[in-house]
Amino acid sequence: QVFSEFLDKYHVWDGYKMQVGFNLTHSDQFIWPYAQRRYLMGKSNLSIDSIYWALDLANTTESLYWFYTNALHGDNILTTNTLTIGKQSLNLKDISTPVCIIAFQEDTISPPVICQKVASHFSQEAYVVLAPGTHISGLLRPSKAIQASAPIHSSIQLKPGDSWWGYWHTWIKLQSKSSLDLSQRYKDASFSSMAPGEYIHDAVDECV
Repeated sequence: QVFSEFLDKYHVWDGYKMQVGFNLTHSDQFIWPYAQRRYLMGKSNLSIDSIYWALDLANTTESLYWFYTNALHGDNILTTNTLTIGKQSLNLKDISTPVCIIAFQEDTISPPVICQKVASHFSQEAYVVLAPGTHISGLLRPSKAIQASAPIHSSIQLKPGDSWWGYWHTWIKLQSKSSLDLSQRYKDASFSSMAPGEYIHDAVDECV
């Protein structure tokens, strides 16, 4: 009811409110650790690049909000052949290109069990990589290995500390007939600072 009343009045769902709501559903990860560190231990919060990914807020229009929550999530219309955009019906089973799904064992946004169910809706067998980490930390986990350390099968569960990058790289090479080497283009490129960048050391209010 709170959502309906707010949208009826403003017709836009505030991205900040969406972030607060999400943090409340995962308070053990996104609220209490920072409160303990700052107020109980008297320390400053760490500058972690992944935190800034989560602060990329976006306001959502009323129509898009209800479509996203009710139609896409609630009714799962992508799997029922009832999603129509521009008079064109869309269905996951209509996708004929090879599909690689990267899932993370501790992901609370796209849980692994949901990713496995999504894979079953394609007309062809999807390649599923279940990697360690969360929705963001798992995605950013670096890899020293360019090639996969195991054969490419329809699905694989990686060991702790392993990265999905090598498996994706091996899989994409199997789908591609040719490749383009761009290493020379950026060989002499100069950057203002090394990754992940100086901005992560700035306070949020200094970046606005």
